[in-house]
Amino acid sequence: MTRPTLRIAAFCVFCTLCAGSVSTRADDALPTTWTDLRSAAAEMTESQKYDEALALIDKCGPGLVDRRFEISDLKLEILFTAERHDEAMDVWEKGVDAGDFYFVIPRTPTYDPVRKSERFRSLLERNNRLRDAANDASKPEFEIVAPASYSPEGSYPLVMVIHGGNQSIVKAMERWDPKAIGDDVIIAYVQSSMRADSKSYRWDLSGVDIYSRGKAQDEVLGLYLEIIEAYPVDTAQVALAGFSQGGNLALFMASEGTIPAKGMIVGCPATRSPVPAETARAAAERGLSGTIFVGATDWTASATQSTVDNFTEAGAVLNHIVMEEKGHEFPDDFDAVLRGAVERIYR
Repeated sequence: MTRPTLRIAAFCVFCTLCAGSVSTRADDALPTTWTDLRSAAAEMTESQKYDEALALIDKCGPGLVDRRFEISDLKLEILFTAERHDEAMDVWEKGVDAGDFYFVIPRTPTYDPVRKSERFRSLLERNNRLRDAANDASKPEFEIVAPASYSPEGSYPLVMVIHGGNQSIVKAMERWDPKAIGDDVIIAYVQSSMRADSKSYRWDLSGVDIYSRGKAQDEVLGLYLEIIEAYPVDTAQVALAGFSQGGNLALFMASEGTIPAKGMIVGCPATRSPVPAETARAAAERGLSGTIFVGATDWTASATQSTVDNFTEAGAVLNHIVMEEKGHEFPDDFDAVLRGAVERIYR
C-alpha cells in the first residue's frame, strides 16, 4: 500500500453552498451543506413529502458538483421508498451507464414489487459487475492526522477510527472530528477493501451483523501493523474507536486483545452477540477501559447491555451511555462525548 500523506493538524472542511430557493417564502432557508441537504431530504421523505424532497435535491444539486454520486444515490432511495419504481430505475440506469454502482440488497422488502422484473435483474447484474471489478482493484487503506507538535523522533498515543458500514475514511473524518479527538495523539482513520458503492465501503458485504469477522479483523490488524511500523506510536497507549460495524470491530478486537488496546470508544456495535464474560474478565485484567454508547431502541441495545454487564462484573471501568428515544445513531452532542471518552482513556 502506498503510504498516505501525513496531515499535520490539518482538518478537512466539506462545505459547499447551494443557491436559489425551492419556495417563494423568504424565510425558507436552504441547506448550505451536503449533510444538511441529506438531513432535510430525509425528514421530508419520512413525512412522505417525496416531491418536496426531490425538488430540494434538484435545486441544490447543481451547486454540489463533488456530490454527484451521493445525490443520485439519495434520489434512488427516495424514489424506491415512494414506490416510484420506474423513476428509480431510470436514476439507477443513468448511474450505471456512468460507471457508478449502488448498495442494493435485493432480498429487502423495498424491492418486492420489482425484484422479479427483467429490468431490475438486468440493472442489478450490471451494478454488481461494476462493484466486483472495483473490489478486485481495492485494498484496505488508512489516513493519518498527526499533532501539530509531531516529530518522527517522538512517541504518541494512537486513536484508530474504524468506519461503519457504507462509510469511508472521508465520512469517518466528517463524523469523528479530529479536533474533538484532540491534538496530542496520532489519529488513524482506516478503511475496508470491500466496496459497498462507488463512494463507500463495508467490513462485511453479507449482511448487517459481523458474526464471522475474520477478513475484517485481518484488514484492521494489517493496517495497525503498517501504522506502528511507519509512525512513532506508543503501543501501550492505543485506543480503538468505531460505530456500528466499526464499533463491532473496535469492541471485539480490543476485548480479545487482537490489537493491544488500552481503551475503546464504541457506538452501537453491530452484533447481537455480547462479549462473553470470560473475554471481559481477561480484558479487565489487562486494564481495558472505555466508553460505549447506544440508543435505547437500537437493535444492538440488548447485546450491548449484556456486554457492559460482563465488563462491570469483571471490574472494568466503562462509561455506558444509553440514549433515550434514539436508535442506531450518534448522540446529538457527539463531539463532547468523543472528547470526554478520549480524556477518560488517557487521563
